[in-house]
Amino acid sequence: MPNFKIKKSMDFEALLPMCIRAGLEMKPDEKAPEGLLFCLEMFDITVDKRVACAALVDTGELYLVRAVAVEEEYRGLGLGRRII
Repeated sequence: MPNFKIKKSMDFEALLPMCIRAGLEMKPDEKAPEGLLFCLEMFDITVDKRVACAALVDTGELYLVRAVAVEEEYRGLGLGRRII
């Protein structure tokens, strides 16, 4: 049975492959957005795998949740809601 842990980081680039697999319109060489406050990475610690992510960005006018993605085999478990 999966056991999940959420970690706060600034490693936006590490999230890109998962975001691209999830169908988000991002490029593999995309840089962290200006105003990045932090990223949230959810791991299935039973298999040491990153399974979901999100990023919070301050645009100067509002806070924007970006790059919310969940690996396909973990979808339907409520992880997207849980990470944001």
